[in-house]
Amino acid sequence: MRLNDAILGGLVLALGLAILVGAQGLPEMPGQNVGPALFPSIIGWGFVVCGGVIGARGLRTWAAGPAISVADWLGGGRKIAAGAWLVGGLVVYIAAFDGIGFIPLSVTYTGGLMWILGVRPVWAAVWSLGATVVVFEVFTRMLYVPLPTGILGILGNVG
Repeated sequence: MRLNDAILGGLVLALGLAILVGAQGLPEMPGQNVGPALFPSIIGWGFVVCGGVIGARGLRTWAAGPAISVADWLGGGRKIAAGAWLVGGLVVYIAAFDGIGFIPLSVTYTGGLMWILGVRPVWAAVWSLGATVVVFEVFTRMLYVPLPTGILGILGNVG
């Protein structure tokens, strides 16, 4: 599916505004100038600026072609499978996150998506496992965010 950049820019801009509004609800840190709202606000402003630039570019080309084109997207089975995996996998990921755990779900989700998109199975497995381990280590050891180990909890102290 192809969207005109004006539509995509508007969506990105709206997401940035939603992030900014959500960040305002985060509590202040007593005695500090910097609180938990700083980074979401920076990201939100980045989305607003980028969405505005993309949207303005799309408005200039609005008359050149259709705003939405579905024909290209429906042409390939691999693209449809990847879209279904992306959406369906997120639903499963959310539902099973605590029970199955971050590492098995992330390796399966990213590796499967790469395989569907044409990456060789060995490389999909290597890259998905490597990326998952790096993300897990950064979140659990550096940022102190506890990620669920799920079924790997039987191995002992995974995180």
